[in-house]
Amino acid sequence: GDLARSLNKMAGDLKKTGHLLSKAQEMAGLGSWEWNRESNQLILSSGAFQIIGVNPNSFIPTVENLLALLNPDERIRIGRALNLSIKKPVSAEFSFLRNNEERIVHLQGEPVAEKKGHFNGCIGTIQDVTEQRRSERKMTYLANYDTLTDLPNRNLFQERLAHAITHASRNGSSV
Repeated sequence: GDLARSLNKMAGDLKKTGHLLSKAQEMAGLGSWEWNRESNQLILSSGAFQIIGVNPNSFIPTVENLLALLNPDERIRIGRALNLSIKKPVSAEFSFLRNNEERIVHLQGEPVAEKKGHFNGCIGTIQDVTEQRRSERKMTYLANYDTLTDLPNRNLFQERLAHAITHASRNGSSV
């Protein structure tokens, strides 16, 4: 009786913790994923499905189907990164179209040992960083261009001049 109550309490606590983790990921704009290379099974959280913009009922989660959402150049680069994640931690950004809008996603993963010393899987997170990257580009633009004329400002001039001077001194030429 006591053992059954303890197990039921542990199961309830585990369910509550899982729900809290899922809610925290949703609030942070994160999704999680797990990939078993041997079986090619890819497990995506509801947040991951939402970030990549596919319906969990109609999308078969395999690495190939995930890569098919990307443009060909990104497909090769991210495919390599995923294969490397079996051996060492990986961090990569890629862009793709979701509802005809470019989205930028940050993917992190690290190996998971299934057998002693044998790594055949990885686990990681996926996060939509589109708005963050747009804000960074806008801040860079505002720091380097006049908002009224759209011409480069003194900051950009000084940066380019310093770069030209450094380049000239390395090559023994003048500016």
